[in-house]
Amino acid sequence: MRLSNSGSWDHTVKMWHLETGKLVRTFRGHSDRVYAIALSPDEQIIASSSADKTIKLWHLNTGELLGTFTGHSNIVTALAFTTSGEMLVSASLDKTIKNWQRS
Repeated sequence: MRLSNSGSWDHTVKMWHLETGKLVRTFRGHSDRVYAIALSPDEQIIASSSADKTIKLWHLNTGELLGTFTGHSNIVTALAFTTSGEMLVSASLDKTIKNWQRS
């Protein structure tokens, strides 16, 4: 099954089935608009960033919230996992780039 994810101004991240266009799962937990998402290389974790200045990690298959990173002082606008998947990099309108340890 081919899946895709999207972030929304309704504070959610959604997982979609690409062939049918049907919604598979909604991830809820941000308190403001979602600006960026990133999928880990092993395709088990999705990271989302928000105008609420946080980054959240979710288990893709269960929808479980695995953790929240805080430390930016403005909207987190970009995310990327390293190729190993152990680190997550974020960029923010606070003019900083931060590295986060996934586990």
